[in-house]
Amino acid sequence: MKEECMRREGITTACEECDSSWIDKSDLKVHVAGVHENRVEFKCDNCNRALSSQYNLTNHIRTVHEKKRDYVCERCNAAFGHLYTLKKHVIALHEKRKDHACPQCDLSFGERGGLMKHVRAVHEKRRDHRCQQCGSVFFKPFDFRMHVRTVHEKKRDYLCERYKASFGHLYKFKRHVKEVH
Repeated sequence: MKEECMRREGITTACEECDSSWIDKSDLKVHVAGVHENRVEFKCDNCNRALSSQYNLTNHIRTVHEKKRDYVCERCNAAFGHLYTLKKHVIALHEKRKDHACPQCDLSFGERGGLMKHVRAVHEKRRDHRCQQCGSVFFKPFDFRMHVRTVHEKKRDYLCERYKASFGHLYKFKRHVKEVH
């Protein structure tokens, strides 16, 4: 009953590690287990991404692979797969609100999670994602995954047919096209 009232009022519980917000505490626990503690049990057959619950897997397939975007911004018609993503979009882009000020510098953020990421990365200089193969450390899980994928697994998904070159990062491919072509 309490969570139903919270849902109606739009009250959320924020993850202390990132900018995610959750109405149900059980969803927050699943998020923490899967994203921050790397406990995963469900793999996507389309892309092999590992997720921490059947609900997250179903949501992933619906929004990423089936491209379902049921939540549309009334101001610019941008479409989103989740209501919370639409709300974050409106606050950040249209309302330009930055209600979360850093106590250690002059920066402000639109979301509490953005502030927390900033404090951990800039002021605490935390790098929680360590590569077991070479010892490199990363702040963002995405950067860590890209490192493993491009450095150790030698994945090069961006191909230049003209010069027979391949790149592990889209920005490097775009730079190549801009500078060489």
